[in-house]
Amino acid sequence: MLLSNEINLQQAYEDQENYMNLNENNREARTSKLSQQIDRHQLMDLKIGYAFKQLFGKEHHKDMITAFLNAIFDKTEIAPIQYLSFKNIEIAGEYEDGKEACLDMLVETEDKESINVKIQFTNQREPKKQSLSYWSQLYQKQFEGNKDDNEFNPVVTINILNFDLIEDDDKFHRIFRLFENEKNFWLTNMLECHLIEIPKLIRAWKQEALNPWEDHLARWLLLFGIVDEWENYFYDDIYQELEKITSIDKTLEKAIEGWGNLSSSKEARLIYEARLKQIFDQQSLLQDIELAMQKCEVLERKYEQQKIKTAEQKKKWLEAEEKSVTARREAAKIIIRYGKIVARNLLEQGMDSAFVRNAT
Repeated sequence: MLLSNEINLQQAYEDQENYMNLNENNREARTSKLSQQIDRHQLMDLKIGYAFKQLFGKEHHKDMITAFLNAIFDKTEIAPIQYLSFKNIEIAGEYEDGKEACLDMLVETEDKESINVKIQFTNQREPKKQSLSYWSQLYQKQFEGNKDDNEFNPVVTINILNFDLIEDDDKFHRIFRLFENEKNFWLTNMLECHLIEIPKLIRAWKQEALNPWEDHLARWLLLFGIVDEWENYFYDDIYQELEKITSIDKTLEKAIEGWGNLSSSKEARLIYEARLKQIFDQQSLLQDIELAMQKCEVLERKYEQQKIKTAEQKKKWLEAEEKSVTARREAAKIIIRYGKIVARNLLEQGMDSAFVRNAT
């Protein structure tokens, strides 16, 4: 009987070990499957608006964008999302004429609160003005239906930046609202602006200051930061870490699989490459304009300096001319005075006036 129990116990241990090995093999197989879908270094940069919108702006991917927004809202007082609908599903023509791809949504939370949300990836240097512009557009649209004031929904804008905006600060996610200056209470909840700086996120990752296993927002933002087309860099360590996290996050797994499928689509790749080229061309043009303006400023400063120098030289010339005229006048006075003295002396010596006039 004792021998039988020992055999059963040993069998149980073996079964448990086999089970754990099987789970580990399944995880490795799943990770391998994700990696083999496409060369990971060919993955699209999700900070390009087109790629983000093609992946997250689809009806069958609502669970992915909902998970991301809930991770954002978890940093605020907004309740989790219960329902989400897209408001602007455009074709590729949206990306012409330098337009960025925005993703507009109307969400309803578990608290039955309706909120308009706009997500924007920007590479421009005026995201503050841009964010307020987008907010005002969304808010203004609500007036078109002559709604009652009580029916207006709050507007939340989420700007994901590929550059540092706020200097001397390492915080990569900031939330802005309308507050009273002294008492620090809300004027209204109608405006909420999120600014997310990806370079700061990457620095936090390198400093091991992030834990995407626990921080859901860091998890999604790191997904956006894996590919950096501007630096031509792929963060393989982040990719591998997120692949591991897919063992506990099926929505993230779905996002990575969808990302691979999107990146391997020839049609999507053509549009993506065209959009990427357009962005780089725009940035190059803006840099050329900025450089030209800097040169103009230098030339204007030199011109002003030359004007000042010329004015100073003219002033000196006028002063010299004035001194010369004064000197000539003084000389003339001296000559006249000297002539009078000579004439007087000649007259005193008995010379007639006609001789004196000719002599002086």
